[in-house]
Amino acid sequence: MAKYLGGTDNQQEEVKAELIAPGLLSNDFVLNVSTGIFSSEKIGIKDNISFYEEVTQENEKKFSIGWGIVGLAIFGPLGALAGAILGGDSKTKHVVAAQLENGLRFVVQLDQDEFVKWVNLMPHKAAPSGEEV
Repeated sequence: MAKYLGGTDNQQEEVKAELIAPGLLSNDFVLNVSTGIFSSEKIGIKDNISFYEEVTQENEKKFSIGWGIVGLAIFGPLGALAGAILGGDSKTKHVVAAQLENGLRFVVQLDQDEFVKWVNLMPHKAAPSGEEV
């Protein structure tokens, strides 16, 4: 099941959200971002993505360094979580770090089927040259 692991806005403030995977009525991953106590904003990721990259054991360090609070929370002192996600059980899980055009950075966990859908739906855009992912 698609899972939102954490995110920050362009001021490095933590963003609370939920990831909704494509279903019968939607052909997009949607980020349901909390905007207040009783309000939220749904953002279709496909049309708003700036770039994304799969996090692997080889590149997770650049995310822990370059992603501020998100990197610290997911790959820093709580890095055991990343280890469990990347190699903890027999089901393949993929961790993807992404940034939207509005500056929101987030990390999600996807199972194999969801990851295939993600790759097929999203135009793959690498981080701009020289930009810290």
